[in-house]
Parts: sequence; structure tokens; C-alpha cells
Amino acid sequence: MENARFSTPDSATASGTGTEGCGDTFFSRHTRPCSAGKGHAGSTVTTRTLLSGIQAEVNHMRQTAKLVSNERQKLLDKAATAEKRFEKGWNTLREEGRAIQSELNQISDIEKQAVGLKSILDQLPRGHASEFRSEISGLASQVKKEKRVLNNTLSKIVNYGVPI
Repeated sequence: MENARFSTPDSATASGTGTEGCGDTFFSRHTRPCSAGKGHAGSTVTTRTLLSGIQAEVNHMRQTAKLVSNERQKLLDKAATAEKRFEKGWNTLREEGRAIQSELNQISDIEKQAVGLKSILDQLPRGHASEFRSEISGLASQVKKEKRVLNNTLSKIVNYGVPI
């Protein structure tokens, strides 16, 4: 189909002018001096050569545009996947932060109970209460360590900007 654009019209060949062999074709009539051929007598660039070069450039541009479009689609897909993973991670962090807050509330309750038990033990004779007192102190110490770790973790989550 492209060759049909560049061939001589049917009317000229049908009239029997016979000019094709004489250099009087459509392309030989539409030529200009070749800019690369300076210094060469009679160098010309035909319209066919120019159109062929332009067609090659257009094909290259089409290929490049297709590659860019494909790459854009891949990047959009990756971004959508990353966004979903981000949202899932964000929600997970928020849920974990809420769970940590709940644990911290339970730890506060345990600490209050330990203080209450210590005050009750202070009312009992030392001999009966010493065993319980040391056990309560050990448990209170363990709970404080857990509280410190949970507070640090919760601080990290809040520092990421995750609302809890």
C-alpha cells in the first residue's frame, strides 16, 4: 500500500509516454540537492529517500512510545501493588498499636493490684507476708520491663504517624 503512494500515476503509464526509463519519473522531478553530498556533482536526495528516512524515524518514535507506554503501565501496576501493601501495613500497625495500648492498660491494672496487695501485706505480720512480698515484687519488676518494651514499640508506631 505504501508503494502505491510512491508509484507513478496510472494515467501517465497508460498514455505510453515511456518517460520512466528517461529519468523523468515522479521522484526524479521532485528532488533536491543532498546536503551530505556537498562537493559531489549532481548528488541529489529523492523524495523516496526522504520519505523512507522519515518513515524510519516515525517507526522508531512509535516503538519508543510503545515502550514508554508499557513501562508506564508496569510502573502503575507496581505502584498500585505497593500502595495496597502500604495500606495493609498501615492498618496492621494501627491494629498492633491498639493491641499494645490494651496490654498497657492491663499492665496498669496489674500495677495497681500489686500496690493494693503490698498495702494489705503491710498489715500482716512479717513472717507470714515475706514470701508473698518477694513474689509480688518480682512480678511487679517483670511487668515494668514488659511495660517499657511495649511503650518503646508504641512510640515507634506513633512516630511513623500512625494514629492509634
